Amino acid sequence: MTTVACTSDKVTTANYYFDPDNGNDTGIGTSQDQAFLSLSKINDLDLQPGDSVLLKSGALFTEPLYISCKGDSAKPVVVGKYGGDTKPHIKGNGSQLQAVHVFNSEYLVVRDLEISNKGETPFEKQNGLFVELKDFGTSHNITIDNLFVHDVFGSMVKEKGAGHAIYLKNNNDDDTLSRSSHFDGLLLQNCHIKDCQRNGIIIWGNWVRRRWDPNL
Repeated sequence: MTTVACTSDKVTTANYYFDPDNGNDTGIGTSQDQAFLSLSKINDLDLQPGDSVLLKSGALFTEPLYISCKGDSAKPVVVGKYGGDTKPHIKGNGSQLQAVHVFNSEYLVVRDLEISNKGETPFEKQNGLFVELKDFGTSHNITIDNLFVHDVFGSMVKEKGAGHAIYLKNNNDDDTLSRSSHFDGLLLQNCHIKDCQRNGIIIWGNWVRRRWDPNL
């Protein structure tokens, strides 16, 4: 995984476009007619507050989306769609634990996406969307809005890790990291979940009393 470093020095903002059919990874990505092809190009972007990562409406993306970035209180980073009303579909085949992974981010909006993650057989700890904090501290203002998450083919056995449509995690019970983490301002709204096993929306917070640092 590549963690994208974000600063707030840039005055202007940028939209980065992604088209899995007609895009080109050698292009600039900042216009619809020069969109990137691969979601992995996100890892090469120096995302700044106010920037947007926009997926083509109605397009089918068969690779996972990974993002780690920081907006600010006035200008969040936005992950969404462009070019129509139909949600772009990030379709995992079960080979990755999550179709969309948001890692150590804040002041971020993820909206208007269709997400699935289904292999031939159920797999332990399979996720549609995974929002994770690890050794981060306080993550401010993450919004998850208007997602359609379906066909996440996770294990039905709770003790083996099960599966989740949307999994939010800010604690590892056995970690010895220097900083605990929590969410301060986490909003999920207008999401449709269908045919996901075993869980719909789950949050795993810091419940260890000797390291009590709850979500706010």
